[in-house]
Amino acid sequence: MSSAKAVLESLVSENDYTKLQDLIFSRSANSLGKLIEVVGDLPDKEFPTNIKRITKLIKIAPEKWLEDYFCEILKSSNVKEKLQHLIGRACVPCIKELEHKPCDKEDVGNLPERAEFVLELVCSLLSLDTDEDNVKHLVAGALPHLLILVIEHEQPNLWTSKSSLSLSKEVLRKVKDVLSVSGNEELLQYQISQNHLSSILVHIQKHLSEKLKRDTWVCFPSLKMVYKWCVSNTRFPNMSEVFPKFLPTALLFTDDHVLENKILGVSCLYHIMQNTSREELRWYGQADVIYEALKHQMYTREAKLIDVLHPALLYILSVVEKDPQYCTDSKGLMRVPNKYDEIFHTILADAYGEQNLALRMSLTGYLTHFVEKLGLLTLRHTNLLFKVIEEYLESYDGKRHSAKPQILRLMKSVIIATWPRMSRYVDFILKVLVRLLIDISSKEMYDFELVHTLEELSTQCLILIKHVNLEYVEKSLQNIIKLDIPQSCRCILSDALQLSM
Repeated sequence: MSSAKAVLESLVSENDYTKLQDLIFSRSANSLGKLIEVVGDLPDKEFPTNIKRITKLIKIAPEKWLEDYFCEILKSSNVKEKLQHLIGRACVPCIKELEHKPCDKEDVGNLPERAEFVLELVCSLLSLDTDEDNVKHLVAGALPHLLILVIEHEQPNLWTSKSSLSLSKEVLRKVKDVLSVSGNEELLQYQISQNHLSSILVHIQKHLSEKLKRDTWVCFPSLKMVYKWCVSNTRFPNMSEVFPKFLPTALLFTDDHVLENKILGVSCLYHIMQNTSREELRWYGQADVIYEALKHQMYTREAKLIDVLHPALLYILSVVEKDPQYCTDSKGLMRVPNKYDEIFHTILADAYGEQNLALRMSLTGYLTHFVEKLGLLTLRHTNLLFKVIEEYLESYDGKRHSAKPQILRLMKSVIIATWPRMSRYVDFILKVLVRLLIDISSKEMYDFELVHTLEELSTQCLILIKHVNLEYVEKSLQNIIKLDIPQSCRCILSDALQLSM
């Protein structure tokens, strides 16, 4: 047989492997490295079948044939490149058509099959009973392309199959065992060579930077997952080394018109911020860029985006703005409104009058944290804040799922944060709480667990108000109890009279 390609083409039936194995393994022209090189350049249609043939040969190969390949990996960078090229053939390629349409099954062709057989081949090599250093050199030679392929097949997608999902987990586990690392972050920090800038993370990040550019990133649908995996598995202090390179991609995703990409971008920005020192974020005005990018997203009225946006906004505010308690005028006498007030007011304005339950839940879900940060300065916003509280507590928004519990938690935080000035709002709070208790006394309109939660939170708010003006609140509650109100409401008010926090 004159060529490695001819060898592979001759392996049709199971008998061929037994009949031809001596001839195959005895010739240097049929080395594993040569077979991998040949298959790496085959057309997509022929690729899976021939990968499967190499895997079968590995399973029956003599030890020397395999040892020779490990030696080639150690000595020749060209052999490593051929292995990476083979693995790269199973990765999701650039799909130009995605510039004008979403990805579908036709765009990926036989990628699931190609990935499945490549992962199976790698798994066979990693399972060989050979010297530990040999396998380490093999893994180092296959990275970072091997890890990119594994990450692409971590979650079900158009380019995955049941087998590829299972094999990717198995390969990742074996790679960690070979390199003696326990977690994903430690794996990303593993040094492929002696150069301190040769961690797996740096290599993957370089690969991502070349592909995920403003005009081309949409053509690489799988690399979003690879980017997210790398970001979420990099924490402080390792993030400092790479965050300037990670940041532009997160901003790119955040600015996209597709909701899924916006959520991905904001989530990655939040993780990057949490794992980078505030001082580093301020370098070269990067924190201001992040703030403006996040602030711009407040105009998107999507509940799923708001859920990740508000925590990220509150965090970046702590980087770009002074603590609200210490934001004073030029003379240092008066505390002046700042970016915290601007964002808090915008959220309240968006929440006021909102009828969609999902948006109600999202818009008010993080307000408590803003109140805790603003403290007594929340009083600047009481007019709009109490309008939102009253509106949400008085309107019916569902039997089981409701925004009312988090509005009551918001009320609690407002009472605690502004208690020195809360006496002027006692009548208002008593009014909305009693109305709510009367409203939920109609048990058939609300789920039992929801009623229990609302009664408990209302009691806590009433007790807190007692501490603001004990004599006045107790007298008011006693007078209300004498009125013709539902028995369940009367019991709650009586409990609030007797209990204290």
